[in-house]
Amino acid sequence: MNIETLLEIVERNENIWIAATISGIFAVILSVLNAVLLLLQRKRQIKYDKIIENYRSMNNRRNFVSKTRFDTEFSIYRELTAFCRNMMCDVCTVLNNMPHLIDIDNRENTMKKAIYSANKACTEFNVYLTSNAPFIPKDYYEKYKIYMDLCKRNLNKCEGDWSIYLDAWRQNDLDNVSIENSYEVQKIYMEYYVLIDYIRDYLANLEVA
Repeated sequence: MNIETLLEIVERNENIWIAATISGIFAVILSVLNAVLLLLQRKRQIKYDKIIENYRSMNNRRNFVSKTRFDTEFSIYRELTAFCRNMMCDVCTVLNNMPHLIDIDNRENTMKKAIYSANKACTEFNVYLTSNAPFIPKDYYEKYKIYMDLCKRNLNKCEGDWSIYLDAWRQNDLDNVSIENSYEVQKIYMEYYVLIDYIRDYLANLEVA
C-alpha cells in the first residue's frame, strides 16, 4: 500500500479517526484522574488510620476504676504529696543553712531544731508511704522511695558534717574545718516536681467506670 492509498483511506474514515483519537485522549485523562483520586484516597485513609490509632492508644492508657477506688487513691496521693513536700522543705532547710551557720549566734540550737524537724518529716513520709503501699502502683511506690532515699542520703551527710563542725566549734578549732556545700539541693527540688508530674499524669488517666 502506497502513501496515496493510505491518505485516501484516512480521508474517507476521517470521523472514525477523530473519534478514536478523542477516545484515546479521554482514556488517558481518565486514567490520570483515577490515579490522582486513588492517591488522595490513600492519604486520607492514612490520616484516618492515625486518628483511630491515637484514639485507641488513648483509651488503652486509661485505667477504668470504681468510684470508691478513685476516691481512695486520690485521697492517698493528696496526703502523700503533703508529706513529701514537708520532707523536701525541711531537708532543704537543713542543707541550705549548713554553709551559712559559721559565726552565727545560736547556731547550735538552730541547726538542732532543723535537723530534728527534717528527720521527723522523713519518718512521717516513710510511715505513710509504707502504710499505703498496697494501694499504690509498684512503679510509683518505687519512685517515692527513691526520692525519700535521696533526701535521707543528703540529710545524713549534712548531719555528719554538722557533727564535725560542732565538735570543732566546741574545741575552738574552726580554722581546721571547712564546710563544703556539696549537697544535692537543686536535684531534690527538681525531682520533687518530676514526681508530682508522674502522679498528675497517672490520676489524669484514671476514669470512673
